[in-house]
Amino acid sequence: MQLFYNELVQNKWSELANLPVASLAGTRKVGVVEAPIFNASTGSFLGFWVKLGWLNRKVLPWNAIREIEERDPNRIKGGVHSGASRAESGAVVVSSSDELVAPQDVIRVQEALKARCPILGQRAVNESGEYIGRVKDVSVDFAQGMLTTLHIVKGKFAFDIPREKIVEVRADAVVVEVEEKIKAGERATAQNEPALAEGEPA
Repeated sequence: MQLFYNELVQNKWSELANLPVASLAGTRKVGVVEAPIFNASTGSFLGFWVKLGWLNRKVLPWNAIREIEERDPNRIKGGVHSGASRAESGAVVVSSSDELVAPQDVIRVQEALKARCPILGQRAVNESGEYIGRVKDVSVDFAQGMLTTLHIVKGKFAFDIPREKIVEVRADAVVVEVEEKIKAGERATAQNEPALAEGEPA
């Protein structure tokens, strides 16, 4: 399925992870989508980290994305470079490789990285500071460039938190407003494993 940039498009990050980034010029693969970058204070989607090589990464700004082509789950996985077409493998499409830039070239990305407040992979707590799970996935409206939903998992339980219920994103946790049915659920001890910061280089 081909999803055009100017339509209302929402995807989970997990559906886009490791997609090839393809140039419209000859459908050439120019990199691989590695991680999303968000403005933690506004929920704005700023772009993707794109892996170009072993130690080479650049930023694909949100407004440089031309199309998003979903993976076909019935096809064998493969990149554009392996002989599979974009429709078969899925791809994030840009006009050219020149759209990929260094993070210091995009002021908003630079500010987001300096804030060091990750969302994806972060601990989620309620307004009382009680641990309610971990942000295992996020949904993004790519037409608006905005995070729409946190997908939180705690043990065997999974639930969604809309962006409107996000109270604050801190360096150590995402604070959310939760419903009573979640508050009444099984409590878990706060976990101290490191967050998977979507905006920080490995």
